[in-house]
This record gives sequence, C-alpha cells and structure tokens, in this order.
Amino acid sequence: MLIDLSPSATELLATLSENTRYKIRRGAEKDGVKYRGWNSSPPEVMAAFSEFYDRFASQKGLGQLNRVYLNALEAAGVLDISCVTDKEGRDLVWHVHYRNRHRARLLYSASLFREVENSALRNLIGRANRYHHWQDMLRFKQAGIRVYDFGGWYQGTTDTEKLGINRFKAEFGGTVVTNYNCKLLLTAKSRLLVNAGKWLERAMEPRNGARM
Repeated sequence: MLIDLSPSATELLATLSENTRYKIRRGAEKDGVKYRGWNSSPPEVMAAFSEFYDRFASQKGLGQLNRVYLNALEAAGVLDISCVTDKEGRDLVWHVHYRNRHRARLLYSASLFREVENSALRNLIGRANRYHHWQDMLRFKQAGIRVYDFGGWYQGTTDTEKLGINRFKAEFGGTVVTNYNCKLLLTAKSRLLVNAGKWLERAMEPRNGARM
C-alpha cells in the first residue's frame, strides 16, 4: 500500500476516510497525545523500542525483535523510529521505518492494545495509532520523501485479522502496488557466496533415518 506524499498536507488529509480524520483531530486536540520521531536513534530510544516491541510480540505469539538487523539499519543510516505517548508520557504506539531519500517503508508497528482491558484506553490507542501514521507521513513529506509505504497487503480472504489490517491501511487512501523484497546479486562474488551458503545448508540437512 503506497501513498504519494507529493500533494499538499491539506490534499493528503482529504484522501483519508472521514472517520480517520476525526480520530486524528481528536487525538491531537482532546486526547493530547504527543508525537516524537528520530531518524538517527540514540541508544536509549533503541532500547525503549526494543523492550516495548518484545512485550507486543509476546502478546501476539511472535518472535522477539531482531536487534542485529535493527542495529545494521541504524549503522547504515536508514532507520527511522517514532513514538506516540499519552498526556502522562506513557508509550502508546511505536513505529519503525526503513527510510531512504525517496521512500519510507513501515517495518514494525507495535502497541500494547491486547493487554489492555479498559475499553476507553483501547480506543485511545486506536486513535493514537492513526494520529501516529499521519504525523509520520507529514514528517517524511517535510523531509522530501515522496512515498509512504505501509508495507504488505494481504491478498487472501480467510484471515480476519489480516483483512482488518488491510481495512486500517485503506483508511489512509493510497494504492496497492506489486513490489518485491528480495536480494539482487550484482557480482560474481555475491553469487558464489549465496550458492555456497545453499550448498552448506543442504550438506547440513539430516539424512533419512539420521538422529539429531
């Protein structure tokens, strides 16, 4: 799901669903949520996000955060982290993007929605997440980035949770586009290394009847 950030902020806001525009305004005006973003993340920000994400992943039955990957993105200068807090300063939602000169692609979106039983707080987190995406879009637009990439789009019809995520993304407008996330091998050395890795994986596979 790609959103063209080249129109004005007013034009972009008009492409959002009416319900989403209302929740963004309420988040800013009545809820008093606060937005912060870093395109070069201090260690304490990385640590805060990592701890928060691991709690989120535990709720969803996901694996813990790949910190090596996150640190590699930061070292390459393409990591962007943002957070929305409530009026008391409690973290509500974290977003992590891969960011280059032309595109910002959502990698992680984490909230503790599932561990909250209070319906008012759950609704607040939902509004905060919409406000969060909108502020991300505005910040990237200001930085000259042309495309906001919501990441994957579920093409099936049976997974209700993923269909719900599709509906959430569609609230922001945009277009579903086929993109590829892959390795492009440009040199003979890279092809040799990848093929050697595949050979090593096959060599290490247990044979029929082998005990592990």
